[in-house]
Amino acid sequence: MTSKAARIRSRLESLEDEATRRAASAVLGACVADAAARPLHWVYNMEAMEGHLKGKQQPEFLPRNCCPFYSLPTGQNSAYFGLVRSALRAEATSETVEAKIAEDFGPGTEYDVAGREEFKKKKAEGKAEGPYPGRWANGAEIR
Repeated sequence: MTSKAARIRSRLESLEDEATRRAASAVLGACVADAAARPLHWVYNMEAMEGHLKGKQQPEFLPRNCCPFYSLPTGQNSAYFGLVRSALRAEATSETVEAKIAEDFGPGTEYDVAGREEFKKKKAEGKAEGPYPGRWANGAEIR
């Protein structure tokens, strides 16, 4: 059985144009890097960061979420790579980036602001705690 990583590598290697192969490899690297760092996303408190990293030789792909705002399983991408994915989809379909972002981040999507706002309200009322359990886009991404 071939691993997913081996299949992706094979597809990259099969690209004949060097520039295309390099660009595709860069996008893949960005995707992996985003997923690797995602558990530490938006940890601004340096003491908290040091606590999360204490005794860790390799901080990538931490097995537990440390982000104080939202929580996703390790290996999932942040909304920042979601924007990259939207832009790439726009390029592939000749649609506008704005249309793809609205399609990927708008109402009824995993990034729907309504669920997040409801969670924040419950948290303020003491009826919920911890980070939001799901995808979270920052304000710049949802305007």
